Formats: sequence, C-alpha cells, structure tokens
Amino acid sequence: MEKKDPNQNDVIGFKELMDDIELPNKSKSRQKSEDHSYKMHTFLEYESNRLSKILDFYDMKILGLKNYPQSEKIHFDLEQELLVEKKLLIQKLKWKKSPLSQNLQGIFKIHF
Repeated sequence: MEKKDPNQNDVIGFKELMDDIELPNKSKSRQKSEDHSYKMHTFLEYESNRLSKILDFYDMKILGLKNYPQSEKIHFDLEQELLVEKKLLIQKLKWKKSPLSQNLQGIFKIHF
C-alpha cells in the first residue's frame, strides 16, 4: 500500500499545467492552446480554494485568540514556575556539600 502525500491536493492542476507548458521551438495548435487554458483555469481554481481555506483557518484562529486571550494566564503561570525553580535552586545552593559551595570554599581557601 502506498503512502499518500498529505500535500498532494495542493498541487492538483499545477503538475498538469507544468507538463503542458511547451518549449518555444515547438509549434502550437489551437487544441493545445485551449487545453492549456483549461488546465491553467483548473490550477487557478484549486489554488484559490487552497488559499481561501488557509485564510479561513487563520481567521478562525485570530477570532479565538481575540475572544479568549491566553497570554495573561500563560505569563502568570510562567512567573509562578520561575519562582518555584528559583526557590529550588536557592535551596540546592544553600546546601553545604553542594558542588558549587565546595568549589567556592576551595577558591576562598586558596586565595584568602
């Protein structure tokens, strides 16, 4: 079973359009020109649909962020977490046999 690329729908019409583009030295026929214009139209329709879906997605996200702002709560939670981490760090640094305090004692004994 083949795995399908999730972005495959994004390139519908584009591949056909690129396959149909002719090099300048080839002769053009009316049928190819009409076929090319239909493929171009199809590609542009799919591209327009894709872009409108992206626009709708971001509009929905922005509306949700406007109506339910979370930045204040996230900021408060981070401040609380930082306070807890600072307290833990201070407790570890106060410990007499911590590596930091032992190194500092060694430095002070050597230099003072």
